[in-house]
Amino acid sequence: MMTVLPFTSGAAKAQELRPVASVLGIQDEEYEPRPLSVAGGNLFLGGTARLEYDSNIYAQEFDETDDIKVIAQPYALWRRQAGAFDLTGSAALNARKFFNNSSEDAVAADVEAGVQWKPTAVDLIGLKAAYRHIVEDRGEPEGRTNPRLGPRELDSLEGEVELAHEWSRLGISVRGLGAQLRYDDLSDRNRDLNRYTGLVRLSYRLSGNVRGFGEGAVTRRDFRFTEIGGEDRDATTYSGRLGVSVDPGGFIRGEAAVGVYRFTPDSSRFDSRTGFSAQAGLIYQPRQRIAFTLDGFVGDVATYRTGAQSRQDTRVQFGVQQELFHNLRWQGSLVYRRSAYFGTDVRERTYAGLAEVEYLASRRVSFGLLVRAATRNSSAPLEDFERLRAAVQLKVSL
Repeated sequence: MMTVLPFTSGAAKAQELRPVASVLGIQDEEYEPRPLSVAGGNLFLGGTARLEYDSNIYAQEFDETDDIKVIAQPYALWRRQAGAFDLTGSAALNARKFFNNSSEDAVAADVEAGVQWKPTAVDLIGLKAAYRHIVEDRGEPEGRTNPRLGPRELDSLEGEVELAHEWSRLGISVRGLGAQLRYDDLSDRNRDLNRYTGLVRLSYRLSGNVRGFGEGAVTRRDFRFTEIGGEDRDATTYSGRLGVSVDPGGFIRGEAAVGVYRFTPDSSRFDSRTGFSAQAGLIYQPRQRIAFTLDGFVGDVATYRTGAQSRQDTRVQFGVQQELFHNLRWQGSLVYRRSAYFGTDVRERTYAGLAEVEYLASRRVSFGLLVRAATRNSSAPLEDFERLRAAVQLKVSL
């Protein structure tokens, strides 16, 4: 199966509007939303209204502040297939309003457009561009903890291009990705950066739907202001992985790969470092109405912590998704995250759980309950926290 660009819409990806138990792929005509016909394509409109309780809105270790917020998430998704072309566009908002702490009010936004062109059955060219206004979660590693300041916000401009070709067994794909990150507050200007990634993958069909592959990537981080405290933070990371991918059609689908990366800073004051690299996204679906998921990542990421030369993240998420009845679905997951800051002795571990249930009242209306809990243990002072969020929500498809 040919490699394709991940055209998951911004509405679904960044704004958490994917339906519960989405990996099952169950299509029930009674509950499938009907799109509008616009400009020769299908237009889906809808949104979510959520009432959520948060036990620790600032993700603090002591003197936790709880509150209730209202979240509105409208979205639009358009898609048109015209011969060899597949066109997509999406837009979404995520607006939140707190009852008692208005400084935490914020609006995030996504706008995304893409095109895939398949001139032949074995060739593919894909382009994608996106603008995102991101509101940082308080519980993120290196997230803002000062309650006197609102949540950190930034704008991201992103672009992606892919070229792919297949022979009878051998396949090749080349991808280029770029992102420009700009933070709203002047106090965060040291975080502004441009990120570029080039990736080449060679694959070989081992059997009907199983491929082995090897890939190499280069990621370049150019900070807008490189000299903060006399330290040039620009760096290049090289990585290589070997893995296996399984096309849809059997009990297992997805891919997993392991390898190494080499972090190479521009400044001679920082040490180069070699680390373990891994990435996985696997789905095991023994029956039509239940699936188990595994998502994982180990690798080098950007860091802004004072004194840290680089940071390695490990994220693992196990999940289950199930359709209990034709109109009742649920999903749950357990998450482990570890952040290691090299150049310091700071290590952080986060444990989290998620459970969500959704009742489909009709093709246009559904009701849901959502519970999320997280605990972080850090070797740095005042960075531990416990947090519980619980919500009721209404989803509407127009």
